[in-house]
Amino acid sequence: MSSEPPWPAITAALATSDRLPRPLHTAVQRHLYNLSFTNASHEPLPRTFRLPVFGCPHGQRERPKTVRVFDLFLFSFELDVLEMRLYELNATVDAFVIVESPWTLRGAPKPLVYQRYASRFAAFASKIVHVVVPTRDLGAALNESRAQWDSDVFYGLQLAMQAAGWERLRALAPQPNDLLVLGDVDEIPGARLMHELTACEPSAHELPLRLQSAFHRFTFSHRLGDAWPHPVVVRFDQVPSGFDFVKFPSDLVKSTVRSGFHLNRFGPPALQLYKHFANGEGGSVPVGGVPLLRDPNRVGGRLVARGIRICCPGDAPIRPTVPRNLPAVVRQNLPRYKAYFHPAVYKATVAAVARRLEPDRRSRRARALKQSRSSARD
Repeated sequence: MSSEPPWPAITAALATSDRLPRPLHTAVQRHLYNLSFTNASHEPLPRTFRLPVFGCPHGQRERPKTVRVFDLFLFSFELDVLEMRLYELNATVDAFVIVESPWTLRGAPKPLVYQRYASRFAAFASKIVHVVVPTRDLGAALNESRAQWDSDVFYGLQLAMQAAGWERLRALAPQPNDLLVLGDVDEIPGARLMHELTACEPSAHELPLRLQSAFHRFTFSHRLGDAWPHPVVVRFDQVPSGFDFVKFPSDLVKSTVRSGFHLNRFGPPALQLYKHFANGEGGSVPVGGVPLLRDPNRVGGRLVARGIRICCPGDAPIRPTVPRNLPAVVRQNLPRYKAYFHPAVYKATVAAVARRLEPDRRSRRARALKQSRSSARD
């Protein structure tokens, strides 16, 4: 990693503009790489994860799985969110196509992160297709990003990376009826819905299907509602032009359902600041200036604790509450993800999860007892 950024030059640049010149922007991002981007351990989970057993809704029946499911998304540094996604979807997804590039969506250089921490995700190695988009495949979009450095919005690199991921997915030979999950890494479908889509008939949902996800910001204790309109689940033959859109076209959506989680800006403040710099929308320096850039986890942490985005100090605070629902891997490993709960409601969350898990435990014990009695009779 590089040495400390030239803070006097950065201070001078910010005296006249809220957007740093590209070399100074890159220097700040390299500084952020040295800070913590994960709240959980880099080690794999030390215990066996058990996804709840789902049945089919009333009026539907179980059927053998006849389609494959592909999960295609871009990845940068979101290690904890990636872990939650893999565990939530592993029972139904056949291939996770993780697309990464040595460039941010704003056109600044970045390290390749997934491979460095691949051992953390070893349990999913047989399903993960890690696509590294080389610089040569991004040439035109990179040149355009440099020409539009001062723009508030630039999606050229995102679309180019998605196109590379799409081509790799096509090489996996999906069939017309196979299912695709299209969205960002932090837009996670619920495991129950994915079970219904792949193992229950007749289907209650017409595709393309838009999920209205529970919207959490920073932590599971900060909730902004239940109607984040992403991701989408589609058949392969419903996207004939490929993944060439920033968000799936609304006019093609046939139905909607509430399911899943949008884990917006999950991670330490350093990660949140990095993503603000790296996104296609953004890149300007948030209020807080050099002190925030130098020590985002301390300076920005005070904002995040109140539910306020680092990029936008004018946000209204979000009151922390006990979450109604959590990904299964989080429910079963609350200490690992403790940083993703507000301290004021963590103990109450632990108690609430214990109450909800007890019926599941009784149900598992009853099934085990029934099976043992059946075996004894045989």
